Amino acid sequence: MAVDGIFLSRFIPLLENRVIGRRIMRTRQISKTKFSLEFGKKKALIISIHPQFYRISLETLPDDIKYISHSFIMRLRKYIQGGFIRSISQIPYERTVFLNIENTDEIGNIVNYRIAIELMGQFSNLILLDANNIILSAARQMTTKYREILSNVRYVIFGGDKLLPDSVKIEDLRVQLSSYSSLSKGLTTIIAGISKRTAQEIIYRAGLTRESGKDEVTALQNALNGYLEETKNASRVYVYKDEMDFPIEVSFCQLHHLTASYEIFDSVFEGLEWYFHIREARDEFTRTKKKLLSISRKEFEDTQDILYKIQGELEKSEDYERYKIYGDLLSMHYGEGKKGLEMITLSDYEGNKVTIPLDPALSLSQNIDRYYGMYKRLKRKKESLKKRIVLLERQMSDMGKRLKEIEECEDIDKMKAVKEEIEKSKTKKKETTKRSSPREFFKNGYTILIGKSNKQNDELTFKIAKKDDIWLHTQAIPGSHVVIRNPDKKEIPFEVLKFAACLAATYSRAQKSSNVPVDYTKVKNVWKPRGAKPGFVLYKEQKTLFVNPLDRKEL
Repeated sequence: MAVDGIFLSRFIPLLENRVIGRRIMRTRQISKTKFSLEFGKKKALIISIHPQFYRISLETLPDDIKYISHSFIMRLRKYIQGGFIRSISQIPYERTVFLNIENTDEIGNIVNYRIAIELMGQFSNLILLDANNIILSAARQMTTKYREILSNVRYVIFGGDKLLPDSVKIEDLRVQLSSYSSLSKGLTTIIAGISKRTAQEIIYRAGLTRESGKDEVTALQNALNGYLEETKNASRVYVYKDEMDFPIEVSFCQLHHLTASYEIFDSVFEGLEWYFHIREARDEFTRTKKKLLSISRKEFEDTQDILYKIQGELEKSEDYERYKIYGDLLSMHYGEGKKGLEMITLSDYEGNKVTIPLDPALSLSQNIDRYYGMYKRLKRKKESLKKRIVLLERQMSDMGKRLKEIEECEDIDKMKAVKEEIEKSKTKKKETTKRSSPREFFKNGYTILIGKSNKQNDELTFKIAKKDDIWLHTQAIPGSHVVIRNPDKKEIPFEVLKFAACLAATYSRAQKSSNVPVDYTKVKNVWKPRGAKPGFVLYKEQKTLFVNPLDRKEL
């Protein structure tokens, strides 16, 4: 990794010259793993505990940066904001750095705090301590087999039992290295501050492998000493890049084992900032692209499923003309039918015999109304389905284009633009989505409306219905609000009233019962108590009908 213990040991003295004595004007959280201690409007001490991009560095804050709020940053702000950084220290060659901060309490007494910055990959952490090393808070509170990172627990330093690279004895190195089959693994495990990349460089400089005839331990120690000496007083960094100019490594000295090109930054802080900025931006791009692809593919597949379903419904509704023929034939042969028949065979206009199923519980006129109603509903449904299929096909075409655009996109700014476009379209879709309409039925020239939810029940009764319309509801049984439109303010025929009462029973919890009581009254006699839940109403001057629910499949 870019930031190992040796790198930190060379970087901390450079950082000290920039931040010692500086006052922390602001303490803010940039992301879940990134924090800023700000000294002014632009420059800030950035602390990242990201598993891949962990670091401590002095960076310039962009103008469009967004901050988040978290309980840890609130506590950090409470204790250290307004304080002064008095010193920075590192556990020798380990990736643990301490900031010592001096602040004052509410009554003006000087109070000292410490921030432990642990840069350890997925275990990276930011821990606030008091002067006695008691944990006040931590970005990641956890318990492991080695220690506890919890509030009010004494802080325990992790690690520190490795050989120090600048004082390692050749005898110790020889003994410990003999138990490792891999030189790289041995160096990273035995000696503090050495990452895999640094171990590879040392082995390369030593000019040996397991098969070489050299005294490998002596060669490794000489290479290590040379590496330490070369980086000791370095004031610039080498940023290595791949063939796409993407940064792959940063170092205080030239890495001879890498064949990639590099760029030298005279300012260590500018080099680090550029290195991490590009890598973080690429990581954000990759995660954003993956997320947008997942969302877009699911949206495409869901829309495709809906389209197939609607196409199937359209096929079923193609036979709607049959129900009109049934109604016409029953009307033409009205005198030949009676209540209680399950089916009847009649001659059509060309003399062909047609067998028509009947509901024995209904009269002939009610069966005629039922078939005409089915005809009208399926006809309306067919037209509606056709329109929806055209809309869905257009949406799928747009989704396919956007999916291809995301798959081929390799530009970070363009990907952000696509993300904003998707979020904008979702917001717009949410704002412009029409509320679903109440169910609609027709009987003898009257329109009957039925609410689909508690919220729509309220809307139907108090916004859509007029005061002289008739309102129906099952008595003391949860169900939909039913309204018979009465624009002419006439008396509603009993046949229409009974049909609407049957619908109220059908769209209630009594749908499988019989002889269901249904109250009805004018809409002007219905009111909603203050603070009542959606769908709950009170009414007066009601009358009651006892009816049987209808079969929903035939509605």
